[in-house]
Amino acid sequence: AKTVIAPGDRVKILFQTNAELLFSWRNAWNLASKIWSEEGLRGLWRGHSATLLRVFPYSATSFASFHRYRPALREAA
Repeated sequence: AKTVIAPGDRVKILFQTNAELLFSWRNAWNLASKIWSEEGLRGLWRGHSATLLRVFPYSATSFASFHRYRPALREAA
């Protein structure tokens, strides 16, 4: 899911970190088009690997611990 929304997330972060950019849907579309034309399609996913490096350990830990603690949580409830 994160990979699908990564281009929108990149555009959002550029608006958040640059006070000179005023957000509107048209400006967001223009910025995404500019990134695509200057950096190519891969430019929209620039920085996404850092997000995946953050999400992967969290997801793995949650997945592994869920099955271990699930019986104890059911007994407590």
